[in-house]
Amino acid sequence: MHNPAFLITIDTEGDNLWQKHDSITTENARYLPRFQQLCEKYGFKPVYLTNYEMAIDPFYIEFARDVIARGTAEVGMHLHAWNSPPTEPLTADDWRHKPYLIEYSDAMMREKVDYMTHLLEDTFQTKMVSHRAGRWAFDERYARLLVEHGYQVDCSVTPRVNWKTAKGAPQGDGGTDYRRFPQHAYFLDENDISREGHSPLLEVPMSIQYKHSAWMNSVKQGYDRLRGKVRSPS
Repeated sequence: MHNPAFLITIDTEGDNLWQKHDSITTENARYLPRFQQLCEKYGFKPVYLTNYEMAIDPFYIEFARDVIARGTAEVGMHLHAWNSPPTEPLTADDWRHKPYLIEYSDAMMREKVDYMTHLLEDTFQTKMVSHRAGRWAFDERYARLLVEHGYQVDCSVTPRVNWKTAKGAPQGDGGTDYRRFPQHAYFLDENDISREGHSPLLEVPMSIQYKHSAWMNSVKQGYDRLRGKVRSPS
């Protein structure tokens, strides 16, 4: 029996994005060297899944180039659709609503994935092979774009979690429902990402564990329904 792997992936993005709706800062990049030192102390090799504002931050660029050169960390892609070029307004206030990439047209999805992939590869002079979708929103179109751009691993799936109630664009259908997705790693089917298939893209789902028992979750969800709220168990 194989020992389980312990993988560290970090959404490497701007400061407090979910509270700030009109600007982005990247002060948190200054704390990454301290975290990296901790990882190296214990022999861990983290994956920094990097979005647009970090990919153009001078401090982060210097940090990431160093860990790549030393082979002590990896850089992958993390794409926030509302502020990743090319920008195209999808709502009346994209910075507030933070629409999902899967809510954009096929053509715009392709342009954004292409831009971010080339930006990261040109900046860090290494092939991008790892990816996580912004706001966990993933679908078959997205998977096919990743395969087309040479990605080998995705880690967007959050088993047991339904993001449909987490709105992006107000007129949209919300995020992805992962309640019936596998909890183990699998090569996904490009035509149905909830199933194992024969694509070259390995899906490594997040480790998800309920905080409460099934009975307590049913009670909490019943209470939520009485209040007119719908959400996944915590």
